[in-house]
Amino acid sequence: MAGTCILSPNRKPQCVADHAGLLSRHSVGGRPITYGPQDYFNEFGVVMAAINNDASIPTKNNIVGPSISSSQWSPEQVLDTGYIQAYTNNLGALAVEKCVNYLHIGSH
Repeated sequence: MAGTCILSPNRKPQCVADHAGLLSRHSVGGRPITYGPQDYFNEFGVVMAAINNDASIPTKNNIVGPSISSSQWSPEQVLDTGYIQAYTNNLGALAVEKCVNYLHIGSH
């Protein structure tokens, strides 16, 4: 899952994943090159459902997201999926990242 951090009761983030917009570019987790904001929204929903249905997770409203990398998607592209409205009961904070140049060493 991409772009999600969970804040513990002492407010230290525990990241589930990060840089959602880069998942298709780097084929992370077998995601296709066509993986986009709606796919991220849907995948995020699966994780939120798991959290909401897990009795061993007492605090369910401290998720930080979408924590997307603006190098591939704009924040608006993700927010236009209805992200805030759908996940408002889980979100403790909103976050986006501005990623500048990546240094690639070696061959791919």
